[in-house]
Amino acid sequence: LILSWELAKQSRKPRRIFAILVAISSIKSHFAQENESTVLAKKAITFLQKERSSFSDYEEQSLWANSVLARSYAHSKELDSALLIVEKCVKQATRLNHYEEYVDLRVLEAKINYYKGKYQYCIDTLNKYAKRIPEDLDDFYYLGMAFNKSDRTQQSISHLIIVDSLLKVKGYPLRDNVTEGYQFLLNQAIENKDETKANEYLQKLVYYDSLLHATRAAVRKITLEDFDIPLEKEEKAYLFSALEQKSSN
Repeated sequence: LILSWELAKQSRKPRRIFAILVAISSIKSHFAQENESTVLAKKAITFLQKERSSFSDYEEQSLWANSVLARSYAHSKELDSALLIVEKCVKQATRLNHYEEYVDLRVLEAKINYYKGKYQYCIDTLNKYAKRIPEDLDDFYYLGMAFNKSDRTQQSISHLIIVDSLLKVKGYPLRDNVTEGYQFLLNQAIENKDETKANEYLQKLVYYDSLLHATRAAVRKITLEDFDIPLEKEEKAYLFSALEQKSSN
């Protein structure tokens, strides 16, 4: 993506520049760089507005960028801001008849409300909109955690065991929100004096902690050195050039 960013700047094609800004913002929000992600999403939206005449599908692209901004706010736990943007996106998706995006936004809204402590709202919304396919194991995770917070322990355990089984099928890929679930399953195994399960969940908890830490460090290093710093230098150079030109006039 960073190489594509360099090529996009050289091509001076607004669509490419915009798409890469949004894509890098999305990646950052998933790897503990929420503040940078939010800044980048806002830059993408500003760029889109400035280059509106270059986008025949302006509304669709605006929906994409704003949904990424909503997710950035959600990851950084700026929950009220996230909900405001989600509400805006829901209206856009409805107006554009983008039902799949509408459903994704409602699911995101449910997850935001989980962090606001509205557990029953989260459960009801996920049960209504969430897709019951392996790609959406996040839905099972949030249902499991919401049941846990609502003191429905058995329902919580059953949903989190589904998450574990789906992760196993996928070869335990990188996920950014499963450690709390494994911690809960570990605690339950210890409480039930199930040493085998306790050891199993402990190993998975340590695995995901280590994997997340290593991946976040690698992504931060790459994006900071190869994208954030050069972009900041370019913006400062442009600002100084504009100031010099203004003073000379």
